[in-house]
Amino acid sequence: MRSITSHKEQKGRSCNGDELTTLVEERMNRCSPFACFRLPGEGRTVREIGLDHPARVVATTAEKLREQEHLAGFLMAPFAVTAKTPMLWIEEEQEARVLQLTECDEKALEGFPPVAPIPQALPDSYRTTFDRFMEHLEEGTTEKLVLAHRVELPSIATAQVVAAFDKALTHYPRAFVSLCYTPQTGLWLCATPEMLLRGDGTSWQTVALAGTMPRQRDGEPPLWSEKNRREHRYVQRFIGELLEQEGIPYHALAVETTTTGALQHLQARFALQLPDGYAPITLAERLHPTPAICGTPQRVAQRLILEEEPAERSYYAGFLGWYEPERCVDLFVQIRCLQLLPEEALRLYAGGGIVRGSSLESEWQEVLHKLSAIHSLIR
Repeated sequence: MRSITSHKEQKGRSCNGDELTTLVEERMNRCSPFACFRLPGEGRTVREIGLDHPARVVATTAEKLREQEHLAGFLMAPFAVTAKTPMLWIEEEQEARVLQLTECDEKALEGFPPVAPIPQALPDSYRTTFDRFMEHLEEGTTEKLVLAHRVELPSIATAQVVAAFDKALTHYPRAFVSLCYTPQTGLWLCATPEMLLRGDGTSWQTVALAGTMPRQRDGEPPLWSEKNRREHRYVQRFIGELLEQEGIPYHALAVETTTTGALQHLQARFALQLPDGYAPITLAERLHPTPAICGTPQRVAQRLILEEEPAERSYYAGFLGWYEPERCVDLFVQIRCLQLLPEEALRLYAGGGIVRGSSLESEWQEVLHKLSAIHSLIR
């Protein structure tokens, strides 16, 4: 497929919400894969693959991506690769395209049927897994574990999810917002603040993002708890140690507060220089899953999550985005997301970090805040 980077200076063709919905529904009716996405700070400029022209999706691996030359396509990786959830690669033969979405008419969203509310009661499955995770932490098996929760609601119309994507472009201006469909995965909507790896073939960056609190009023400084700061330090330490092990020169920037919608997070960026011949997918594969969405030590935490969480994460807490290593890589962690299985179910995902001293009730409230952030887009 031809480069998407050549379009960054182009305005692209105008497209309204109804036109986008028609394109999405036509592709899904034909079980034809597609991805459309908006990079942070790019307003309503949306890049798409597979909507105007048919695309194909194949299961792939990091090793296969390292071996291929002149790659350009959309990558969607799960939390953990299995036979059921492989790493997926969407590509097409036509030139990549840019859409300029017209302003979203949020009043149109009022015409959709009401969406079922998020259950507020703390479920037994969450309580039980929290207790088991706390045992691992007290025993010293891990320093941090991220406990995820999946809410399953009645299915909604595809048009409603497309409208939520449109709405997210306005409400989450600094997030990576994506809408991705394959017959294997259903339709995923994501509005994530968390970068995994970005670069232009010369300079690269990743970010340590962790800690969550409700957005403060304008002008009020955020008061971060020691628990949130400790979670963030785990991610910083992990990234720094990994980069040193890989022999990748880096510069760590200062910790700052970033805001995405109604939530705030701690973040620290890392500026990198990848050695000659070092494939970006190699670093992405080794960074993933970071302590921000898994825990630490990395592989121990991932194993415990796979063994003990009651619901499969699937592509939640995986990563996705544009992968064109010679010119442009924009990979982000898939959080703040939902999955639509048409006529079957609507699934919302969220998680929170557990450390020694964590409170069951406060962790559950954090999960509800995160679920509400994505649920608010479809209400």
